[in-house]
Parts: sequence; C-alpha cells; structure tokens
Amino acid sequence: MQLKKVILKLLNIRNILRRRKRFRFKQGWEKPSRTVLLRHVAIATQAKNYLEIGVRKTSDNFDHIPVANKVGVDPNPEAQATHKMTSDEFFKNHSDMKFDLIFIDGLHTADQVAKDIEHSLAALNDGGYILLHDLNPPTSFEARDEYLLDDIEYAWCGSSWRGFVKFRSECDGLDMFVVDTDYGCGVIREGRQIPYTGRYETYDDLEADRVRMLNLISVDDFLRKV
Repeated sequence: MQLKKVILKLLNIRNILRRRKRFRFKQGWEKPSRTVLLRHVAIATQAKNYLEIGVRKTSDNFDHIPVANKVGVDPNPEAQATHKMTSDEFFKNHSDMKFDLIFIDGLHTADQVAKDIEHSLAALNDGGYILLHDLNPPTSFEARDEYLLDDIEYAWCGSSWRGFVKFRSECDGLDMFVVDTDYGCGVIREGRQIPYTGRYETYDDLEADRVRMLNLISVDDFLRKV
C-alpha cells in the first residue's frame, strides 16, 4: 500500500511538472494552460459575459479572465462562487442569462459533462465559445472513476472525455476540438464537423483512436483557428 501511494504521487508530480514552451497568445507570451486559453478567447472575441462551472477558489482561474460580467457556479458551500448550487440548478433557475464564454470544469463524469454542454449551448450567445478542461487523460489512472484515493487528491479527468465525444458523435452543426495541453482543453463553437462514428465506451477506446475521437490539435493549430 505504501509503494502504491509513492507511485501515485510520482505520477501526479510528473504530470504537473511537465515542461511546456511558451506561445504568443493575444495577451502575450505564455505557457499554455486552461486559463491562458480562456484569456486568449476572451480577448479574441471581446467577450462581455463569462460563466465558470466548477470554481473552488476564484484565484485559481476565475479572477484571471478579462471579462466584465462574470458568474461562478459551484455546489460546495466553501467554494468562492457567486452561485453556490449545482450547474443543473443554475441553468434551471437562470434560463434567462446568456454568455459569450463558458468554461466547464465541474463534475468530471460523462453524464454530467454532457448535461453541462447541452445547457451551455442553450445559454450561449451567437458567436460564443465553450471551453472544457480535463478531456485528454494521458493514462487510465487520470481517467479513473474515483476522484480521491486514500483521501489524497490526484490529477483527475474522470470520464469527461466521453461527455464531449457524445456531442462529437451526434452534432454536425458544431466545431469541436481538444487542444493538447493541460490534460486536454476542449473547445466548442458554431460550425460544421463530421460526426465521430467510432466506439467511445472505455479508456481503451480512447487510446485506440485518441486524435480522431477528440479532434486533438496542437497549441499552434489552436492559435491559427482562434
């Protein structure tokens, strides 16, 4: 058991400390991350209204997004969110609110991510963007079902990727891709795509067809697209 803990900690440290080069984003030269991509999109689209699902501490991401009107949703009573409720409750009770930029980083299960995407699409202004985190788990460990192991927090993508691929499979009126950085940063916007037709039930399915399934692109390609 002790050896298992050591191995899991080393895996977590490896993933956190992976070296990344700097790229020229709208806000300047930075190492790519979910926050950096969000800032880039916010500036590129001149977003006025921002929604973040899954906040915890606002200093982690929320405070760094340069948008005038920002809303944060998280059911944890200790989270620094403007709305302390589930995303399902928020969308049900605030159906009149619309956003130019939405970030989904809540519960990392396929079903919940699919719900969050569906609700976010309904709340998105024309020309708006949805970004998601943790869509490209590098190993089956990050794609595990359980968040905590022995009461320790490790990098966790869960089955978020399956919720994303559901829309890759069913919706041809969207442009969807995943940027290969920071455990996979997904992007959804209006456009056209050829629906994915493969199987996407297990991590082995993801491993067998990762690039095509996620429409996985590089940071350079992201900068050319957005």
